[in-house]
Amino acid sequence: MMNEPLVSVIVLNYNGIEVIESCIRSLLETDYRNFEVIIVDNASEDDSLAVAESILRQSKAKYMIIKNRKNEGYAKGFNIGSKFARGKYIVFANNDCKFSSEWLRELIWELEADDQVALVEGKIILGKNYITYPGNRLTTFGFYPYGFPELDKGQWDHIDEIFSPIGVCPVGRRSALEQVGYFDPIIFIQGEIEDLSWRLHLLGYKVKFVPKSRIYHQARLAKHTMSYGLETRLNATFHASKNYIYIFLKNLALKNLIKFIFVSTLMRFMELLYLMFLQNSGLIALTKVKAYVWILRNVRLIVNERRKVQSRRKMPDAVIFRKFYVPLNILRIFYVHSVTLKSIQQLLKICV
Repeated sequence: MMNEPLVSVIVLNYNGIEVIESCIRSLLETDYRNFEVIIVDNASEDDSLAVAESILRQSKAKYMIIKNRKNEGYAKGFNIGSKFARGKYIVFANNDCKFSSEWLRELIWELEADDQVALVEGKIILGKNYITYPGNRLTTFGFYPYGFPELDKGQWDHIDEIFSPIGVCPVGRRSALEQVGYFDPIIFIQGEIEDLSWRLHLLGYKVKFVPKSRIYHQARLAKHTMSYGLETRLNATFHASKNYIYIFLKNLALKNLIKFIFVSTLMRFMELLYLMFLQNSGLIALTKVKAYVWILRNVRLIVNERRKVQSRRKMPDAVIFRKFYVPLNILRIFYVHSVTLKSIQQLLKICV
């Protein structure tokens, strides 16, 4: 422990009764010893918090329990936990993670080796031997993964710089997180890790994928989004649609922002036509329209947040685009829409 910097592991919990026990027990078995556990509970209505607290009370771990009076969402929930974190590094863990013994050590080694690395995430494994992708990439239309769940054949077994992690269990350098202001609380859910990564890139920091760190993901949110029905899926669509536009408006330099507004408006209009007339998804299209109305109603808020980000900028867009940008045309968007449901169904088969 003398040579291990203190790490604060924040576990965000909301009604996680079916996953919280395996999450906490596997966390306590990590071979990295100098860490504290902070459980942030978003007003759960089940007994998951009591289960987590009971396990921690019987262990020798340093821990803290924070009970929110209401569901504060992903971004604000983790920000609340960060206020109490004492570690040099902060882990933002979903409650449906199970950890291999070496997961944290490998990530901390990468952070310790290079002061310019601000955010890292390990290999996210689904089921027995399926792997998600090493992170997200930047496109004109939003953020898209490098691929869909696939058998792990060692194809991603190399450390690499990425635009952003997928956000299952990223680990951040506290000093860098303080510079950018942690997560944006305006983003309740969907896009928060991409936004944080983008702001770190603008300050010249690196984000990395570290495959020797293995985290097993039970994909609880995907399963519940499908099982909770149409209302929950529409809510997720609303947040994703408004957040990704908001993130671009906030983080792009002015020259590229003008291009984005023109191209994005055209592509999103075509997307709406596609959803309504070719996919028979009128409710999805209407939900997206509501998200765009939110953007128009909150222009002043977006302008203020943009000023904060741009005032800290050190890195031009060209450098970030050269590393991480992938062109995305309207045909690719239609393709993504057509395979999304199949991908979710595959995810559910892997994780159930």
